[in-house]
Amino acid sequence: MNSVRSCKHYSIGVILETLPRYRMRTTHDSASERYIPDIAQGDKHIVLIAGTHVTYSLARISKRGETRDNLNAGGIPVAQPLTLREREIAQALGPALYDAGLMLVGLDVIGDYLTEINVTSPACMQKIADQTGFNSAKMMVDAIKSHIAERYEFVIPPFETELSS
Repeated sequence: MNSVRSCKHYSIGVILETLPRYRMRTTHDSASERYIPDIAQGDKHIVLIAGTHVTYSLARISKRGETRDNLNAGGIPVAQPLTLREREIAQALGPALYDAGLMLVGLDVIGDYLTEINVTSPACMQKIADQTGFNSAKMMVDAIKSHIAERYEFVIPPFETELSS
């Protein structure tokens, strides 16, 4: 890198914050990705349950003057219906991920691009429910019950809880 100061990229704040921690050494692993201008509309998180997408995504929109959109950095969560492209991505990946044994998965999408597949911490279901009323927890419980019934010929009796509504 010639000079961090010459960088005209919007993420200069992140770069300047991170480099001192690593003392600009090259012995650490790093990753980078191309800047996608559609990030202005948010980094959208799509939840897949048993290979099927939830009706809404959660756009994490960065606050003014910032490119980091994660909620811990002040990103604003906005639940939105899936776009046609987001549905295409989810439908293309969902069945294969479920067949691979992944019951709950999060897909991160910026514009038309899949940027990440989260299998260890797919989140945002509660924020989607808070903003839309869509009960993805019930969808998850139903998927687990169906999964058990299909694979083990075991029927779980219905029960009434908050999830039933």
